[in-house]
Amino acid sequence: MYCNKLSSIFNISGGHFSPVVQKTVCYIACGLIINEVGQVLMIQEARRLSRGKWYLPAGRMEPGENIEDAVRREVLEEAGYECQVTSVLMVEVDGRALWLRFTCLARVTGGNRKTEEDENNESMQARWFTLDEIAKLELRNTDISHCELRHTVA
Repeated sequence: MYCNKLSSIFNISGGHFSPVVQKTVCYIACGLIINEVGQVLMIQEARRLSRGKWYLPAGRMEPGENIEDAVRREVLEEAGYECQVTSVLMVEVDGRALWLRFTCLARVTGGNRKTEEDENNESMQARWFTLDEIAKLELRNTDISHCELRHTVA
């Protein structure tokens, strides 16, 4: 039963499926960074469809890239910080859209926070927010819920 469900989710025909980044599957790397006072790093989206909305630093993995490298790249591009991945927090699968998202805990090791003056096509800016402040933000997507973040930060 489980194998049949996976086969239908990943559209495996004849028992053969070869996951190829950006061709047959989309792997998404997401960085959850919490500072020493319990604030969460969020980025403000610059892309047209979600412009001005907030989210965790995240994006598609590139071919040949591993999860840790993808998280480090996305955090640097979108938030301006260098980081070290400390653990994988969660792996999510969306069979309809055929993506897997790897959310990793990380800590800042260098760099400078992206400000409004640093806006580019990756993000408008990055900021640190408390959980109460995040609950009031307009998020790009509600798939990162306030409850999940509260459980992680606590």
